[in-house]
Amino acid sequence: MTITTTQARRDRWADRVDAADWDQLTGQLNADGCALTPQLLAPDETDQIAALYDRDERFRATVGPRHGGATP
Repeated sequence: MTITTTQARRDRWADRVDAADWDQLTGQLNADGCALTPQLLAPDETDQIAALYDRDERFRATVGPRHGGATP
C-alpha cells in the first residue's frame, strides 16, 4: 500500500466521520445514554481491524464477557 493509497483511505474515513450529525448524536447520547452512528467503517476496514485481534501484542487487555471490565 502506498502513502497515497493510505492517505486516500484516511480521507474517505474522515469524510464519513465529518458527515455524521454530531450535534444530533450528542443530543441523543445525552437524552438516552446511547446513540447510533451512521456507518463509519467500510466492510473491508472492519475486516482489517478484526484481523488485528489475533495479534495479542497489539492489545493490553481484553473485556470480560460478564462484568464488562478489562482484565490484564
